[in-house]
Amino acid sequence: MRYPDAPFLELGFQFHNLSGREAIERLAKYILEGETTKPVSAEILKSYSGVLLGSDRDLPRITQKLRSSAELLRLVSDPESLVTKIVVEGATQLVRDASEIITMLPIESDEPNDCGNSVAICLEGAWLSFSHGDAPIPTKIQKMGAKVRTIFVDFVRRLKPSYASITVDYGLEAPCDLRKDPRTHAFRDFFLSSVWYDALMQDIRRKFPTIYFDQLPTGQFITTSQLFSGVSTIPNPKAFDPYSLSEYVGRRIATM
Repeated sequence: MRYPDAPFLELGFQFHNLSGREAIERLAKYILEGETTKPVSAEILKSYSGVLLGSDRDLPRITQKLRSSAELLRLVSDPESLVTKIVVEGATQLVRDASEIITMLPIESDEPNDCGNSVAICLEGAWLSFSHGDAPIPTKIQKMGAKVRTIFVDFVRRLKPSYASITVDYGLEAPCDLRKDPRTHAFRDFFLSSVWYDALMQDIRRKFPTIYFDQLPTGQFITTSQLFSGVSTIPNPKAFDPYSLSEYVGRRIATM
């Protein structure tokens, strides 16, 4: 199975009550529970012991081939090792002949010890290379977008993140990074947990009244993209600037 082609479609998840190691363990356990998923390799930060995850860039890593899902799950639970990237096969089957990457996203903030890393599964996004403009989305692309939405919503329901997003070649920031710089592109197609962000969701509705909301069991999926909406039409995205929505959400999360 080949390595996924760029751009990467990233499904990112943030858990306020989990460390980065705990978050990647939760994501890996969910993805690897299916019989069709076969781990290929894992990138491991060795001698991990209380390392601040925003300051680990110069520490040695090794790439290790793994024989089974059980071996990988033992590794992600090891307190002396930190798995930062896992290459798997068949996790979502979005692009059947391309492997997929589970990764712990870096923290850029200088003080990340009070902030758990976001995690993501990166999927091949080359199929997104089509002319947007005002032309209708090709039927094949619409079906792929609907599949991405189904996968994302299933992850959200099972994992119960604090917030999550669908992005292209852009990592979902942790709260401490948003406090450092709230100018984010992550919140255009995203989920907010009602446990953490019920008041923010109400404020978004007031400030962006034409936005598309989809009620989920644990929160709301908010989208500015027809491709990931799951419905035939959404309110005119030109009624507001999607970036203004994303930055507004980033700034609000940064102050909470």
